[in-house]
Amino acid sequence: ASTGAGTAALYIGNAQITAVSDIRLKRDIIPTQRDALAIIDKLEVVDFYYKDPSDKSLFNRNSRGKSMGIVAQQSVPHVPWLVNAPSQYCPICLAGQQCPEHRSNWHFDFAGMTPLLARAIQQLNARLTKAGF
Repeated sequence: ASTGAGTAALYIGNAQITAVSDIRLKRDIIPTQRDALAIIDKLEVVDFYYKDPSDKSLFNRNSRGKSMGIVAQQSVPHVPWLVNAPSQYCPICLAGQQCPEHRSNWHFDFAGMTPLLARAIQQLNARLTKAGF
């Protein structure tokens, strides 16, 4: 039960499903100098079909047809802070192969990508303003 004033961090596996943004949990806060547009340009957006034998529910993601997304392993060089992995340095895991040491799936933090997208919009807006639009 909650009185409405608190929050709790919830997890699926080791991936947090709430985004805590309290200033009291941060240090050394400065405006970002990252070039969000350049980072986003490096991310490969892919089309794919799921192949998850463990998902046996009716209308599961395997049955929904083609999906669009980002592959966590391919994203590590560009946005390591958005990749939740058992080991970002394991060559077997990075190759997308079944690893006997690290059995967990890799996750891409799409919610965590929101600040990157907001920064990219700010950069685009600044370019448009500078160009007189």
